[in-house]
Amino acid sequence: MPFGLFRSKRAATPTAGVSPLTESVAEAMVAPEKRSPEREQLLEKVRFLKQSGRLAEAAQLLDTEFKRQSHPVVGYRLIATLLDLKRYAEITQLTAAQAFNSRDFALAAQLLDDAPTRLATLCLSGHEPLEHCAYVSMVKDEQDIVLLNLVWHYMLGFRRFLLLDNLSTDATADLIEAFRQRFSDATVLVLKDTVVAHFQGRKMSGAVSYLKALWPELEWVALVDADEFLCAEQPLHQMLSAAPPHIQGLMLPKSIYRPTSLDQLTDASDFHRRVTRRQLLSHVSTKMMVRAEIGLNIAQGNHRFLETKGYTTANYGAVQGLTMREFPLRSFAQFEKKVASGHRAIEAAKDQGLKAVGGDHWVNMSRVLTQQGSDGLIQHVTGQMAGYAKQPFLEDPLPLDTVMEKHWPDWRSALPQPAG
Repeated sequence: MPFGLFRSKRAATPTAGVSPLTESVAEAMVAPEKRSPEREQLLEKVRFLKQSGRLAEAAQLLDTEFKRQSHPVVGYRLIATLLDLKRYAEITQLTAAQAFNSRDFALAAQLLDDAPTRLATLCLSGHEPLEHCAYVSMVKDEQDIVLLNLVWHYMLGFRRFLLLDNLSTDATADLIEAFRQRFSDATVLVLKDTVVAHFQGRKMSGAVSYLKALWPELEWVALVDADEFLCAEQPLHQMLSAAPPHIQGLMLPKSIYRPTSLDQLTDASDFHRRVTRRQLLSHVSTKMMVRAEIGLNIAQGNHRFLETKGYTTANYGAVQGLTMREFPLRSFAQFEKKVASGHRAIEAAKDQGLKAVGGDHWVNMSRVLTQQGSDGLIQHVTGQMAGYAKQPFLEDPLPLDTVMEKHWPDWRSALPQPAG
């Protein structure tokens, strides 16, 4: 088994012992030497090659340099470049560089093992209540999806929920309350978040610290956006038990559901019945679960921990069959509202001196909306969908109806009724 990938006890292949290298990642961290002009020149050439689309040449240059002198930054960028090239098998052979990019190393190991083209069989039963896990999410105007999301994660075993409601103007708050009343065995905490600025990383870091202080017995926290669904192929409590204690972050490769026609975007209700094709499992926009610890620094987007040395110092791993799926585009009205609010959050953050990280797409789409109106945004989305249609897809509906029918058969009665 590749280092950094762990299997639950009931998986088909027995769990192998943890590599001594994996166990000593923290000890392998050494302070990088002072920047040398030679290395800076090499890294500048690598940046140029990547910007020119010559990733294979960049990888070869980094590989040659790492073999000559095993510098942490070079090792980190070598693995990251090979990941972009989807050369997963090569990454798993670079055990000498694992300590400097355990995040991408773990992703490569999982994507090599969980073939992206494979139709996964999701586990929808047998999930015991997760006494040592919590769920945290930031929500804003999510009335079309928030109930589906909460019940799905309840099905997985989550019983402790913290939601940061960022000035929702629709029925999101009422639906969260309906969920709390329906599932009396769940603790549902709601924080009214009045900060417009896009401080997601800071807010999620604070949320994890708060939950750990509130429940010291917590071991894991799932960082989940309202449109994201954690997917497990075994009972989740068994999968999480496969991760050794030193692992701080579990990487979750993602598969995104994409609409391919405007007809799928006319109505926000039952989006999961219309948008049933998902992109192949990928390392792009990967999310993570984090070990419950006070003082974690989570980066914007819940993709990684903050790193300041130019290479990875946290201990990352992955569990076979534990992934994430996402529905970012469910209706045109939902998407237009998200573009506008996303831009406001980015601009508010800039006004407070925080550089936008990962938010450029919202700024760009907001520019389209401002300059060309709704018709321009529709044209932009139509162009995106034409691109999606050319990509390999899997017809693989997320079984939300099955989960809702089992856990809340009359859930639609809680939804806001159309006017008139």
